[in-house]
Amino acid sequence: MLDGEIDEFYARGDEEGRLFVDGHARLEFVRTLELLERLLPAAPARVSDIGGGTGVYARALADRGYVVDMVDPVETHVDRANEAINDAGIHDSVTASVGDARSLA
Repeated sequence: MLDGEIDEFYARGDEEGRLFVDGHARLEFVRTLELLERLLPAAPARVSDIGGGTGVYARALADRGYVVDMVDPVETHVDRANEAINDAGIHDSVTASVGDARSLA
């Protein structure tokens, strides 16, 4: 589905490391959640997280009462998202699947 070069890039990095340092949220994460809270309908609502990576935002939205359908083209991201969803016990609130934003179900 992905160009091999793109898949290789994501396979070698720590996607969560972009948003958190030593367990603390970086400005990008905090600001994105502020904007989402301002623009999304009030919870409970169902939202789609397209290109959701490892599910960091999907989990944060589920914690705020949303039902989230997350899609990402990188299989390792979706695997990590599903592990985190299961660990958090929020599989009723979040789904994560491999998919392409250009061809959604």
